[in-house]
Amino acid sequence: MNYPDFDDAVYINKRVLSSQKIGMLSSGNLRYCLDAMRSTGTMLTEKTAFLIYCVIRNHPFLDGNKRSAYQIAETFLLLNGYTLSGMWPQEVIDKLTGVANGRVDRISLEAWLKTHLKVAE
Repeated sequence: MNYPDFDDAVYINKRVLSSQKIGMLSSGNLRYCLDAMRSTGTMLTEKTAFLIYCVIRNHPFLDGNKRSAYQIAETFLLLNGYTLSGMWPQEVIDKLTGVANGRVDRISLEAWLKTHLKVAE
């Protein structure tokens, strides 16, 4: 499997932000999420769910943690020949917000990802 690295994740955070709050709260938290994803499960959706959940809940960036988590996950999927599709933007926002406020756990996030995972064209 191919994985995004720390520099990829930082670049993605900078790219998704239009605010002046670009920066890190904890580079250690981001490194943990990226490293632990490698040893989490064997399924692509399991690793993707872990990555999204970990970045959102561990809040490594000053701003844009939900958007960055989703984009880092999309990058991970694309690096491995997959993408997410068939979702309305509000559905994605609701799911990511649910992770942030504790209403969506990692297991249900993974189930949701499985329903939207497609081979990239």
